[in-house]
Amino acid sequence: MSGYRLNELEMRAIEYYISNPELDDRVMCKLLSLKRNELRKLKARIFSRVLQQVVIPNYAFLGWELMYVVHGTPTKSLMNCAHDLKQKARFQQNFTHLYLAPNFFIGIGFARNYTALLREYEQLCISGTFSMESTHLIIFPNELITHLCFFDYTSLLGQSKAQPLQFENNRITTPQGNLCLEPLERRILYALAQKPSASDREIARTGGTTVELVKRKRRMLQMQDVFYLRSIPDLEVLGYAGFAFYAMQIKHGRSKDAMRIIRRVCDVHPVFFCVSDANNAVFMCAIRTMDEVFEQDVALRTIISGEDTGMTKSMCTEMLFSEVKALCANDFAGILQTHPEFIFGEKLEDTTSEPERR
Repeated sequence: MSGYRLNELEMRAIEYYISNPELDDRVMCKLLSLKRNELRKLKARIFSRVLQQVVIPNYAFLGWELMYVVHGTPTKSLMNCAHDLKQKARFQQNFTHLYLAPNFFIGIGFARNYTALLREYEQLCISGTFSMESTHLIIFPNELITHLCFFDYTSLLGQSKAQPLQFENNRITTPQGNLCLEPLERRILYALAQKPSASDREIARTGGTTVELVKRKRRMLQMQDVFYLRSIPDLEVLGYAGFAFYAMQIKHGRSKDAMRIIRRVCDVHPVFFCVSDANNAVFMCAIRTMDEVFEQDVALRTIISGEDTGMTKSMCTEMLFSEVKALCANDFAGILQTHPEFIFGEKLEDTTSEPERR
């Protein structure tokens, strides 16, 4: 992957797809001045080598109350999990992202409540997968969380002459209450999480319903922000060496000041993941070289060292792609399987009435 070199046309197309993953072929042909067959060949190249389309379910709509980030020093047991398929499958039911390096690991996941999260975390510690002494668990409750960017790579754009399009749905919204999803809607969401490129015909065939109904339900789910479509780039192909992970603590009563500083950080640095609440902030920045890590660290120290920032630096580490193993990466289908409403196997009925929602 890292040996592939992008030309200007490919870079422009990548920037357009990152800034707006829902662009159809007709619009892209106009933007790039290409014919349909030329665009098909271009898409085949960049989606096989650089981009991955991912469907991100809006976990807040599905009744998960918590998002959590766990990080620390990996144990021998965790390092061995990189070669254990059963353990990988277990991680995919608890984490959407789990990055493992020789001296550090980061995991991101969702939980329905505190009890379920702490029970699973204790089991991982008891089994020796995590170490209670060298692992830190940061919990973000839905009612307090702010997503400044959730695996949104638009901050990395600007390398070519393409003008990124405005993508309005680049932030996860937190709903009031939960959606009551019909079986067909759950089937559509799960199918898209497994295979974002799944056509309406494929989903209709596996769900035992009509293409027209799937198309209508799919459009409705997307309009209601039940899921988001992302184009995730291979950062190594784009010239990045890895990413830096930052965890910050917010002083009591200073969340507004901290939020102002965090937004400034996201504007200045290539941040692709950033979540915060009243007590903590976590973000990840793409880095090109180790020198850039130190430059970013100095710049961030300068930004947050003032008395009016309301934050204290907790920790920073870098993870290089040459050392990192991704046990889970953008895997949202696995965690959906743990949701009690996602029970599969039944033949879905062709209902015509809209679902009741609360």
